Amino acid sequence: EMFGGNSFEFGLGTGVEFQATSAWVVTPYVNFLRTTSFNRSEFDLGVKTAYRLNREWSLTAGLQYEAVQHAKDGTGFTLGGLCVLLMAHTVGGKWGATSRRFLEAQMRTLPLMFLFLVVLLVGMKDIYPWTHANWVAQNHFLQHKAPYMNVPFFLVRIVIYFAIWLFWGWRVNKMADEQDRTGDPTLGERMRAFSAPGLLIFSMTATFAVIDWVLSADTQYFSTVYGAMILIGDILQTFALTIIVMILVSRGDRFGGRINAPILHDLGKLMFAFVIFWAYLSASQLIITWPANLPQEAVWYLDRTNGFWKVLAAAVALSMFVIPFLALLSQGLKKDPRRLIWAAVWILVARLIDIFWIVEPPFRNASTSSPLATSSGFT
Repeated sequence: EMFGGNSFEFGLGTGVEFQATSAWVVTPYVNFLRTTSFNRSEFDLGVKTAYRLNREWSLTAGLQYEAVQHAKDGTGFTLGGLCVLLMAHTVGGKWGATSRRFLEAQMRTLPLMFLFLVVLLVGMKDIYPWTHANWVAQNHFLQHKAPYMNVPFFLVRIVIYFAIWLFWGWRVNKMADEQDRTGDPTLGERMRAFSAPGLLIFSMTATFAVIDWVLSADTQYFSTVYGAMILIGDILQTFALTIIVMILVSRGDRFGGRINAPILHDLGKLMFAFVIFWAYLSASQLIITWPANLPQEAVWYLDRTNGFWKVLAAAVALSMFVIPFLALLSQGLKKDPRRLIWAAVWILVARLIDIFWIVEPPFRNASTSSPLATSSGFT
């Protein structure tokens, strides 16, 4: 009622007004405000901040050769939000109940993420070598991948991924709204039972999506660690964004003490854990690939440790692991919102550098990892 039905508009700081007319976006927001005593304008600021940061990151479209990088930047918060939301319902905990609405705000940008992929599809031939029949005919690595990496099957998989993600996100969101409306205690267990298998299915589909959208831009690299490594990075950046927004909107005790030191400590510990997990998977991929010294695999690291990229690789290691690890060892930092927010901001910036280092080299270096490196689209 407060929005004149199920429709409201708010500015996203991008020069565009976004109108939400779907119950998918509006109803959870309205129901939560009905059941709390929070200052509505202040909570509105928090949800809008999460939505704005996610959307601005998602819709930063540049040149065609940057489409993969921007797609990965944007999907990180969306998929990370859905994954952490399912994880929160599965394992429980006060941190999940407190951060749920902020995670839902990130997850609800899935339709926008789907629209952004249209940009990637328009530039497919300037991004993916396997879309060129003449190159597939000349490269046995691309021939080996052809039954899986072809345009029709690629498009079918996109539809399957989004159908699964939207279904699980919509269903969990609907049950959460019903719990807010009715107070039914059994819904918590139902959400847990539904989210647990959803977390497994999501992990599998997100892994395949990362391989399709990012890794397949490299002609000949294979890695079973790659998808998990990227997904863990997405979860890490989701925790970082959630911490930033929660701290910003809770200043002045606007939430009546609900966002407090124990909650921030829990979120800080989770962020710390995923910093370690990201480093473990990144090191595992290197340890598996580099000693084997297979040309079709080693070239992935050669592209990323040549010249300027070697400096950037060191920057990624320092900024994504060494510095956050040392900082988050402090229990006091994880409980202090003034210091924890800067650690979260640091991780977001470091994640940008990490994604740039992963995505960009094949399009900048004239190497066998991508025939497109010498095309006009990537100069």
